[in-house]
Amino acid sequence: MAARSSLRLSDSQRSSLLVVGLSFAAFVVLGLPGGLLGVAWPSIRAQFSLSQDQVGALLLAAQIGYITSSFLSGRMILRFGNGQVLALGAALACVGLFGYAIAPFWLFMVAIGILSGFGGGALDSAMNAFFAMNYGPRLMNWLHASFGLGSTFGPILLTVVLVAGASWRWGYVAAGVAQGIIMLAFLLTLSRWGGRSAEEEVKSPIPAAQTEEAAEASPLDVGLSILVFFFIAGLEMSAGQWSFALFTESRGTDLASAGFWVSVYWGSFTAGRIFFGIIGNRIRMLTALRASMIAMLVASLMIWQQGSDLVSFAGLALMGFAIAPLFPLLMTATPVRLGRRRAANAIGYQVGAASLGIAILPWLAGFLAEQGSLEVVGPFLLVGSAIMLVLHEVLEARRPMN
Repeated sequence: MAARSSLRLSDSQRSSLLVVGLSFAAFVVLGLPGGLLGVAWPSIRAQFSLSQDQVGALLLAAQIGYITSSFLSGRMILRFGNGQVLALGAALACVGLFGYAIAPFWLFMVAIGILSGFGGGALDSAMNAFFAMNYGPRLMNWLHASFGLGSTFGPILLTVVLVAGASWRWGYVAAGVAQGIIMLAFLLTLSRWGGRSAEEEVKSPIPAAQTEEAAEASPLDVGLSILVFFFIAGLEMSAGQWSFALFTESRGTDLASAGFWVSVYWGSFTAGRIFFGIIGNRIRMLTALRASMIAMLVASLMIWQQGSDLVSFAGLALMGFAIAPLFPLLMTATPVRLGRRRAANAIGYQVGAASLGIAILPWLAGFLAEQGSLEVVGPFLLVGSAIMLVLHEVLEARRPMN
């Protein structure tokens, strides 16, 4: 009996497992819309008679909502608590997804994007704050891997819907139902989302030993770092957004194959984050960053060539794997590179720059495609990756020598 009782979980352990499991599920659902849009866009564009670059309006609207709620999330958490903010974020995201599904005209869909982005940003910020205050880096990494799983499953879900002959709207209905379930789960578990206050998290110090050499980082260094994050997030979304249209509309790939390889892109992105999380302490950060950025150049060339679909598909998979570790590695390195005094503000600017990159670079790729053809996607990714690498190397060269 003693042995059996020792295997039983305590109430606090069961509560923790429930919270962590629900958190992972919430981030899977949070990742669905990003994966859905790339596959849905050709159908949305045809239904509303849009040009390729008009996807930028929807992305920008969502990012406006996302950035706004991210800036407000700290105040909302202090006033209402983590649980209420999580439930509110899930509720608004749910309404947004159903709004996409029933949108009667394009401007309605763009307006709903602001609401959907606000909900997603609130949920994302509150969950990250909760995990930072209550759990270690291992679970934080798995939390973000869950987001990648959602982004991977989104294209699969919508490809199945389209191949079955149904409207793209049903993909958003399914995602809305899933988000509604998450909202109800948050409402039923409000008392379990306590933890330390957000004020304690804000006061959490950055180890001075890690930041001494960059204590005098200049505003130029901060600006370069912000630009790097702009390109990381923008290129990540551009590859996921335009690859399906490139393969189906420009190269004649069938829907099932194109949807599968877009899912592979997001799947390799998730695998890359898991892989680099495992080996993070066994390889120099600078080596990993440079290898990933060079791999992005190779992947862009593979996507650009038109001689072999398999080579392009493999390039898309490589792109996902290569770009995956850049955001978390560079975010972790911010206190070291820019100094303790500038780190807090710089991190906020970097997150904002990433959101702008998600809105602007996919729009720019669509604009260029509208002026020429979708074959611009490959060279667009190549040039963007090259600029990012140069910016990173300039930033690295400006670091003081030990």
